[in-house]
Amino acid sequence: MNRWYRAFGVVACAALFVHLFQITKIPNGIHVDEMGMGYDAWCLAHFGVDRYLKAYPVYLMNFGGGQSALYAYLCIPFVKWFGLSPLSIRLPGILLYMISLFCGAGIFMLDEGEMARRKALAGMALMTVLPAFILLFRIGMDCNLMLAVSVIFLYLMARAVRVQRVTAYVAAGIAGGVLLYTYVISYVVLPVFIVLLLVYLLSIRQLRFCHVLALGIPLAVLAAPLIAVQVVNLFDLPEAQMGPFTITRLFQYRGGEIGLNHLSVQSVKDAVMSIFLFDGLRYNTLIPFGTVYYVSLPLIGIGIAACVREFAGSIRKRVFCYQALYLVWLVVMIAVGCCMEANTNRLNAAMAAVPVLLVEGIWQTLAWFRDARRRRIAAAATAAVYLACFGAFCIYYFGGSYTDTYAKMEYFDYPLEEAVTYVESDPLCSAQTTYISAINQTYIYYLGAALVSPFDFNRENVFDREDPLIYSKWTAGYGRYRFGMPEPLDWNANYIVDHNNAVCSSLLRESGFTEHRLTHYSVYTFDLNAFEALDWKADVALAWDAGVNEKNQLTPEQNTQLVNDVESVVLVGWSYDKKYRKPWDTVCLQVGNDRYYAERVQREEIADQLGNEALLECGMLFVIPREAFEHQTSAELMLMDFGSKGYARERVEILHETCN
Repeated sequence: MNRWYRAFGVVACAALFVHLFQITKIPNGIHVDEMGMGYDAWCLAHFGVDRYLKAYPVYLMNFGGGQSALYAYLCIPFVKWFGLSPLSIRLPGILLYMISLFCGAGIFMLDEGEMARRKALAGMALMTVLPAFILLFRIGMDCNLMLAVSVIFLYLMARAVRVQRVTAYVAAGIAGGVLLYTYVISYVVLPVFIVLLLVYLLSIRQLRFCHVLALGIPLAVLAAPLIAVQVVNLFDLPEAQMGPFTITRLFQYRGGEIGLNHLSVQSVKDAVMSIFLFDGLRYNTLIPFGTVYYVSLPLIGIGIAACVREFAGSIRKRVFCYQALYLVWLVVMIAVGCCMEANTNRLNAAMAAVPVLLVEGIWQTLAWFRDARRRRIAAAATAAVYLACFGAFCIYYFGGSYTDTYAKMEYFDYPLEEAVTYVESDPLCSAQTTYISAINQTYIYYLGAALVSPFDFNRENVFDREDPLIYSKWTAGYGRYRFGMPEPLDWNANYIVDHNNAVCSSLLRESGFTEHRLTHYSVYTFDLNAFEALDWKADVALAWDAGVNEKNQLTPEQNTQLVNDVESVVLVGWSYDKKYRKPWDTVCLQVGNDRYYAERVQREEIADQLGNEALLECGMLFVIPREAFEHQTSAELMLMDFGSKGYARERVEILHETCN
């Protein structure tokens, strides 16, 4: 027996190593859903609310469409102890995977004897080396927990039926209830599976009412808050509290993502491919290896046939076989996958059945060899093939080819800690506005880097669910940071741009900004001393049509108009760089501590009069809130020519009395 314990221990250590090795670097960056969940976990750990100030939500809002909450709650101790980082975000998934690893082996141990131990070791080894089990558990996405909890639930369910004890059914019911908090697809999969399971148990006469209650009561108790969430959102009811927990009301309810209206030939193809081959996301699957290595496909087919035979025999003999659970589970997962837009992470729980089917397929194949010696050779050859596949996978995944090929994957971006730290540590940068070029949900990467209190963030960015534009307003910026690039460029600001954004990087360099290159981002700063100060009289052509008089005086009272229901001062004019005979790249008026940029306006008459079509857009229009001019006696007009590296500026007097 000791040798078996040692063998299981070696496989478990190998599995842990494969999942922890370079976990913060591979895959590149961090998925936007990981970052959102991680920040919510940090908020819950320190403040007892998520980013929307909802106390212990049973279902997270994430980016509006919702996110299952179990992963965030499992993350709480890790972000509390180790801070918010890719490591602390990904550790809970790996921990639950390790538990599921032993449950995946335990299903075979429900039988007795040497053969059961061999199958258990093989199942454990397959859960260690198969690509899907490696890739899915190296990303801290909420949905991937469904695979781990499904393995645990199926083991406990099979064990409960085998031992026929009430406590075992209670444990299975609790696991089923927890499963509902891993991923929303479980809301459909689990009830259908339970009904089919009860029909099967009834057919073999192993269904007792006390066991149904033992399974159903904890499952119903745990499901109740999630049912309440669906009711609140389906009927658009007010958000509610259930003890300390919030029954979340989403502002993007996605109840129609699963349904028969999605069923088509293509959806069936996508579901089957996502489970047994690959999908379109390279953080889920790698085409050269597939989800389970292509060599596994015929063995899985043989395993399915063997399990169907066992299933049919169990009904005929009225004897329970655990293979029935995995067959039913796989069928339900495929059926649900056909009724939605499928990919591997959405259908990850289907992989819970694969090790059992694969082990049964291998054993059935080996049984075809009547000679014991040939059977041992075939077993050794099978193990060698999987070790070779695993070795090739590791060389590709960890050896640099994967990270080079997929340096920037969809939905992945790098944490902003280094760039934000650079800005905050520089006295000049920290006093200026900083723009962060658009990445996936830019605001959440900033909040995770700066560790902004959700109370502070919501105090500045008031969340109003009834405002249809609230999300874009709520995520536009915080403090001195703005999320996204301005139009036109704000020359008196810093910019954080990731190295993959060649367009923004080129624009900033061409506009005279200095690049400070960091690991994954560059910080761009502007040095006015590197520009030529143009002579106002010789190099600047400027004329005001409205808003500023010939004495360069601005009278707010005379030029106030109602623009979009806001009292605004409207200034109209035109200007260009006489030295280089071109329009200015930006024109801004600084009033107090705020800058207001002019909108470009076409002035055909100026271009025709001067015979220069390049001056067509020399017109400028300012629309500035009237309140900006209160208590101000002057403003500064700044004109920038980035291409020629020149600038000019002039003081504009503000008069608060009507001029005669």
